[in-house]
Amino acid sequence: MGILTAMNSAVGGLSAQSFALENISGNIANSSTTGFKRKDTSFADLVRSNTSNASRVTSGGVTASSRSTITLDGDVQGSAVDTHLAINGTGFFCVSSDPLDSSLGTRYTRAGDFEQYYDARNGQTYLRNHSGYSLMGQAIDQSSGNPVGSKQVITIDKTSQSAKATQGFTYKLNLPTVASTESGSTMWTTPAPTASVLAGNITKADTANFLKNSISGGSTTIYDAQGTPANVVLRWAKFSEVPSGPTAAVPATNATVTGSAALPSDLTSLNSKSFTVSYDGGAAKTITMGATDFTSSSAPSDAVSKVQAELDTNFGSGVMTASVDASGHLVIEAATAGSHTIAVAGTDAGDFFGSAPAAVGGTDAVAASGPSPNAGRSEWALFYQVAGDPANATDVTWKQIPTTATKDANSVLDGGAFFFDNNGRQMDDTSAISLGTITVEGKSFSGVTMNLAATEFADKNGQATTNQLTQDGYATGAFEGVSIDSNSGIISFNYSNGQTVKKWSIPVVAFNGASYLKAEDGGAYTETIQSGGPIDISGALSSSALEASNVDISEEFTKLIVTQQAFSANSKVITTANQMMSDILQIIR
Repeated sequence: MGILTAMNSAVGGLSAQSFALENISGNIANSSTTGFKRKDTSFADLVRSNTSNASRVTSGGVTASSRSTITLDGDVQGSAVDTHLAINGTGFFCVSSDPLDSSLGTRYTRAGDFEQYYDARNGQTYLRNHSGYSLMGQAIDQSSGNPVGSKQVITIDKTSQSAKATQGFTYKLNLPTVASTESGSTMWTTPAPTASVLAGNITKADTANFLKNSISGGSTTIYDAQGTPANVVLRWAKFSEVPSGPTAAVPATNATVTGSAALPSDLTSLNSKSFTVSYDGGAAKTITMGATDFTSSSAPSDAVSKVQAELDTNFGSGVMTASVDASGHLVIEAATAGSHTIAVAGTDAGDFFGSAPAAVGGTDAVAASGPSPNAGRSEWALFYQVAGDPANATDVTWKQIPTTATKDANSVLDGGAFFFDNNGRQMDDTSAISLGTITVEGKSFSGVTMNLAATEFADKNGQATTNQLTQDGYATGAFEGVSIDSNSGIISFNYSNGQTVKKWSIPVVAFNGASYLKAEDGGAYTETIQSGGPIDISGALSSSALEASNVDISEEFTKLIVTQQAFSANSKVITTANQMMSDILQIIR
């Protein structure tokens, strides 16, 4: 009985080692297969004895099973193909074995050798790997830029992109404090600009004078709805600058609001009362007394202290001061000389100042001797070229881009201009300028908006420095190819007009029991009960890259030697058992 059992165990050993050899041979055969995951072999012993005597339990036989290495990554290697993809770390691509047969369900793979494949059955182009699986993704919503909808097979639409009319400019630049013009003057004063220039139009007769007294602002190409281009040329001219010298001396007095009646003799009437104060036209801040701030013995100085504390809290220390005059009237005044405004209002203001809020609210604007508040302020105008060389002297060649800036005594242009303070900051809110309908080179463009961000600082060349001058229109573009962003997994279509449009997002999924996925031909897997369903994750992708097989040839050769020796040893057991059986038979004879 023991000899036969030994022979059966050896036969089981031969079978197990044959199974291991099958896995090793498959691993070696797929050592160059993209995304291949090797199969290791696990051995488990079989106990043949059913005795409870531990000393009589034999080692028994053996069985072999495959052990998955799906979760072990292969090396990521570079590729010259833009659409080749590799997953860094955990995850799988979602693929379809046949885009025209949804009943086959979704499969999952690490083999990212995707390339464009034209399917003659329906005229669609897919991203298919060399095992015949088509990549799946989510469409990108063009308004939000986010992936929407369920996963579907990615298609590559190679139709041309329609033209888009220009709707907006983005213009960022710095203007020089001292412009270097051909006339040698930083401002256009000599020869004096004509009335039409000051109204915003440069005629053919004014053009030479205009070019000598202005500087280049750059140019850009815009498009109409049919994709017809026109070159917009821009120029800047400086028209005024407020002198930086001192103004006439004016006695300095602080802005003050004084009550028309004394504070009440019993200050308990002010408990829980409030009034508002605004400073230099800013937001009104509420000055509030507490419910128990004052008693019948409180003095006017107590009210002053409370009001001062509230002023400091709301406006900052040193901005305004509170006091009472010789008649016991509450006084609030600016702490520094200058042109200031103080206004008092509120339902309870009369309790503090002795009159109705309308009578209390007042200003005392003063100016100290020294430079004007607008000192150093400058005015520029921006023009665009309408036509290069029209026929008549009165035809418009350049036209001013108007703004909504408020004109004051220092402004020169009727059409509106750009104002900069003595620190070079743009003073007026002209960040979004509606140009209406503009005409360039005989073509009309309507609904165009300019988003402007300008400064005025010294430039050694005296020229405008354009940091950005772009627009959002484009001509018709032919499809040129696809590109894939490694960080986001976004597939974009590239067109000959320079546009790149995000079209698809590549999802990456994981499984709680990835080792229990069912292997299919071509390095694909299908889910099982043990693997669980797919879970969307933020997987990291590498484009123009492929994941190599995780097979280590040297390791497989080592396992091959061990398997060979174990197989030989098992065959030796059979030979020995056979000899022992022969010896027994010889005894009988």
